[in-house]
Amino acid sequence: MGNSISNNMTVKPGRIWYLLSLLLFLFCAVGGTIYLFSAMFHSFPGGTQFIVPGDLTITVEKPGKYILWNETNVIYNGRMYTGSSSLPDSVGIRVYELLTGRTVPLKSSSNARESAGPSVRTAVSDISFDKPGRYRIEVNGDFSERVFMLRRSACSDILHALAVFVPLSILGWIVSPLILLIVFVKRANKIKKLQQSENITLTDSGQQARPTASDVGNSEKTWATFCHLSAFSGYFFPLANIIVPLILWLTKKDEYPLVDDQGKEAINFQISMTLYYIISSILILAFIGVLMLIGLSVFNLIVVIIASVKANKGEKYRYPLCIRFVR
Repeated sequence: MGNSISNNMTVKPGRIWYLLSLLLFLFCAVGGTIYLFSAMFHSFPGGTQFIVPGDLTITVEKPGKYILWNETNVIYNGRMYTGSSSLPDSVGIRVYELLTGRTVPLKSSSNARESAGPSVRTAVSDISFDKPGRYRIEVNGDFSERVFMLRRSACSDILHALAVFVPLSILGWIVSPLILLIVFVKRANKIKKLQQSENITLTDSGQQARPTASDVGNSEKTWATFCHLSAFSGYFFPLANIIVPLILWLTKKDEYPLVDDQGKEAINFQISMTLYYIISSILILAFIGVLMLIGLSVFNLIVVIIASVKANKGEKYRYPLCIRFVR
């Protein structure tokens, strides 16, 4: 009889979901973090220096935004070049494609500055190459020689990396643990029902479980109240609003019927709220997400307090907008 659950009955969802949750975490959370750092590292390529007045012929393999810099106090080809960070009025800059002669428009830069040791760079112009090809940059004017540098802008690459990293992080750090918790709770609940139907007491691992002592009254109400109030721990630790009620429920669900009922209700509601928070966070880009986050936080605070008061009276409370994953 003791092996009837493991041998003759299938507990769903199966343990394969534990493995899938782990793989999701490794691929999204760990892989996403590695991807972000790798992308940021490769987003700062070295630039190409050249003497002006003069020209530079380059092969653009990766279209996008490039920045033309004016360098001062820099050593180039063994010679020290100094000069003002501002350009003389006589300077003229032209960028064109060698194959077609098409002129590439220049955009005035925001005068961004960079320091690399004694060298100081001042942005001269933004150049947007819309396709790969060979281009020439000509800088003319009546001024003393100085060093210019052309370098691809890292902003677009970093934004692209973040656009990939954010959803991967949500899947890895939030969705994956939620899947793990939901599967664990559902399996525990299923096993409990099988135990009751067959009049056996087995744990998920198949070991004999000790019968718990029965307790009623104020103690039962107190534990049920804690199941609701413990959700506030999520304000201090990520996912603690789910994990702490889950621990309390698993600890006392077989001992107190009210804790079994209200513990599941608290867990279901906090999982639902976490999903709502994720959706609201994604919608922050549309501003409405900020209002949703504020509204959800106030709503969560109010209904948890109401549920705690009800549980302290020994009453069963049902949360609004609650998706009941655990039944």
